[in-house]
This record gives sequence, structure tokens and C-alpha cells, in this order.
Amino acid sequence: MGEAAEVTPERNPIRIRDGGWEQGSIVAPVDLASLSGTVGAGPFKDGSFGIVLSQSCDVVASSYEDEPKVEILVAEPIQKSNWQYVRLRNPRIFHMPFTHSGTTAYCELRPHLRFMLPRHLLEDIARDSVRELPPDSLQQVRVWIVDRYVRSALPDEFNNRLKKIDKRLETLFKKKSEGVTGVWIFLNTEEALDAATPYRMIRTVVTMKTELYSDRARRSKAEDFAVQLGKILEDCEGIESDFPVVLPESRFTLDDLGVYQRLDKQAFSTSE
Repeated sequence: MGEAAEVTPERNPIRIRDGGWEQGSIVAPVDLASLSGTVGAGPFKDGSFGIVLSQSCDVVASSYEDEPKVEILVAEPIQKSNWQYVRLRNPRIFHMPFTHSGTTAYCELRPHLRFMLPRHLLEDIARDSVRELPPDSLQQVRVWIVDRYVRSALPDEFNNRLKKIDKRLETLFKKKSEGVTGVWIFLNTEEALDAATPYRMIRTVVTMKTELYSDRARRSKAEDFAVQLGKILEDCEGIESDFPVVLPESRFTLDDLGVYQRLDKQAFSTSE
């Protein structure tokens, strides 16, 4: 059994749970500098902090043998965000907000600035008490990282047609209701079609957080959002679509992710 797998009176993973560590927890800059050096990562820019990227269940797992390490994503502080790198526009650079002493600040993420850290080292430090990652930012980080591996491009011709309603989609997505986590489309083809042939959205799905889907009032707002989306899509020349359906994330499966593509990123291709 390797060193990281041993549980001794001085080392016990229950201390990680007691310390409140979970996915999205922040490793303070001073701790990031120290810990990254132990595994040969870095050095990173001054003020950089770490974001725990591993799933919460893995972070607090009871066995070091089963889960010896956690993945840390490095965030570099910036003065302000650049519209080209927000809202998942760019797969290589991501600017997002976090809070610093209760005030909104911004950081830059790059997918290669990640490293694996022996999990037991979290026992010896406290999660950052002045920096925090809002739930929306954590959700976007998840999507941004996953898209590095599963993203597929929509046809250029389809995107060209979608540009006619870009502004309307952008306005709608900016005010999407609480609990809505994504808009997904199942397109009939990934091929370039001639101008006379419409693209067909076989199905359009608006996903909601599962725990909020059962709240009738919140679900009703999400359904209103879906109706507005349907009306906008209906007006897009060269694209045919039935009205979107609203589903909890628990009913949107990994199989679905294999054939659906996100629409709510494409709307942000032209302006902030």
C-alpha cells in the first residue's frame, strides 16, 4: 500500500470532510504555492489560487487507496474580464467571476494549468476563507472542462443561419430563469446543406436542476423561457424546430449528451 493510501493517527481522510472540502473549494494562494511545489507543478503567477476540480464524493472519499489524489485547476487573478473569453466562448481561455472578501473579482483559467495533488495534503490546510466560487461559476467550469473532450462543432451553414437571431437569443439567455442549466438541440445532420434545404432540430431540450424541477413555480418559469425560445427559433429562416421541452437533469442522460449539442453557447458568438 502506497504512502498516500495509509491511514494513521496523524492522517485520516475524515479531516478533509470536516474541513468542508468539496468540488469548487478554493486553495489559497500561499497554500497553492507551497503544495504545487511538492509535486513539481508551477510556479504560477503571484496571487494565483487553486480550484478543487475533482467530484465532491472523490474529495471526501473514506479511502486514500481508492482516491489517492485530487485534481487542482489553477486560477490567475485578472483586473477585468475580456468579452472574448467569457460565457464559454473560447475552449482555451476562460474568464469568470469569483468573490474576494465578498466583492466580485475575476480570474483567468487555462486547461493546461492543472495538476494532481496527493489528497491527504488537504488535511493540513484550510480552504480559502476570503475567496469563494459562486455556483454559476462552478457550473460553467464543469461545462468548459468537459467540452474540451466531448464538444462537437455545429455546421458552419447552420451557425450562419442562427446568426439572424443571435441578438434575440443572447437577450433571452442572459435572463434565463433560476434553475435552467442548459439548452440542447438534436440536429438532423452535421453536414453543410444548400440554401434551399432547412436544418431540422429533431428535439430541443431545456434542462433544469433536478431539485428545482419539482417546484411548480420554478418549473413554470422555465417553461415560459422555453416558450420564448421556441418563438425565436420559429422565426429563424432555414431552421425548423418544434417547441422545446423542459426536463430535469436527471432525465437528460450521458446517452443524450452523445447526440445533443449545446445551443446556449452559440448565441454568444458576436458580442458581450
